Formats: sequence, structure tokens, C-alpha cells
Amino acid sequence: SLTVAQAAMGDIAPVRQTDSLGTLLRRFSDGENLAYPVVDADGKMTGLVTLAHLKDLLTSSDCWDWMVVADVMVSDMQGVSESVPLAAALKLIEDTGCEQIPVLSEPTGRPVGILDLRHAKKIVHQELIRLQTRT
Repeated sequence: SLTVAQAAMGDIAPVRQTDSLGTLLRRFSDGENLAYPVVDADGKMTGLVTLAHLKDLLTSSDCWDWMVVADVMVSDMQGVSESVPLAAALKLIEDTGCEQIPVLSEPTGRPVGILDLRHAKKIVHQELIRLQTRT
């Protein structure tokens, strides 16, 4: 049975809730990620921000310097720990309606990656093929 750790996209550095929108948009344009966990000054997760949340602001560059991540993040986003079965995490994604959720470290509760619905489905598909070719 697959776990979140096996399907998560790791090494995604979180953004701070005090980062400007301009800084956040540069992070999105420099990388391939569609979502970032948001942390406070102590590194504790406070939410999630996705590119989809920003689409209405992409043409309003006048606000990029004074708006901050906290203004656009989803603050009631539940994270999932690395050891959770992938099936349970995919159900959580379905229930939240958000295609990405933060992955949290077991001991610290700090974000260590993102579980992306499309990427997770690809991992499940690869695992099914692997299991079928073994028999």
C-alpha cells in the first residue's frame, strides 16, 4: 500500500506569510510547482497558496508589492503526514476540493512537500502497472 511519502513532491521550500505577492509570483515563475505551503516566522505551517488562487491578481501588478502571501493563502488547509496511506490522502484531497495539500513531517509538523493530485494519480498508475507485470 502506497503512502503519502512515496507520492509527495518533496524539497518544496515553503513561502513565508509575510512575503510580498511579487516574491511569490517569482517563486511560481522560477519553478514547476503549482502550490507552496505557507509558514509563519517560526516555520509552523499556516496555510497553502496555489497558482489558481492568484489567477485574478496576475494582471494587477500594482498590488504585487504591497499585498502579502497571507492575503491570498488558504488558511484552513489541513496538511497530511508522510506515513498516511495514499488512498486516505487522496480522499482528503477530494473532500477539500483543492488539488494540492501540504505534506507534513511526522515529528515536527513542519511542511516537507506537497501532495499533488495529478502527480499522485501518476504514481498510483505506475504502481498498478508494476504490480501487473509482476504477476
